[in-house]
Amino acid sequence: MAASESFRKIIERDKVVVLKKAEKRVEHVGEGGVSSAIDALRASVHPIRWMTTTIGALIGNDGGNIKTGPFGTILKAKEYSKLGVPLISVGEIGYGSLNIHDSTPRVPHQVIERLPEYLLEAGDIVFGRKGAVDRSAIVKCEQAGWFLGSDGIRLRLPNTCDSGFIAYQMQSTETRSWIIQHATGTTMASLNQAIIGRIPILLPPLA
Repeated sequence: MAASESFRKIIERDKVVVLKKAEKRVEHVGEGGVSSAIDALRASVHPIRWMTTTIGALIGNDGGNIKTGPFGTILKAKEYSKLGVPLISVGEIGYGSLNIHDSTPRVPHQVIERLPEYLLEAGDIVFGRKGAVDRSAIVKCEQAGWFLGSDGIRLRLPNTCDSGFIAYQMQSTETRSWIIQHATGTTMASLNQAIIGRIPILLPPLA
């Protein structure tokens, strides 16, 4: 059984116990702080072994990075093509999955050779940068090599944690609500790398 599936079952097993306590503690701990719901999960389920932290702290300690897709000054729309690899922007990012459409732009190998740093790898987590900012999806093995678009932000985690488990947390009601609350913009919500770095996460022990 994959590590992310094991962690998912642990959380689901304890969910009934946690929810009653978490529902009573909905206030947040300061700007960008760890939500009390996640604190309740830590305190009620695994008070000693589990650790609350942030994506930014995890990356700062163990490696990995966050990268925003190329803006128009780097990759122009006229460079899109009908052939090549899919360009992943907000329209392709669903709740937990990447979805390619007939209208999804593609980029040719010339663009890939010029901008290889925007190629997605298996295990990356991609967020929508504007609009429905609570959407995110993990890149599957068969999707490796797709191209990050300007409306996406890519999270590449260190190998010290299971990216599937973190991606699962990004789909939780608590995390999605946190993202919406801390997004910037008045007419349209938007994310940036700093906000993603402040997202609270829960980490189990390695052993």
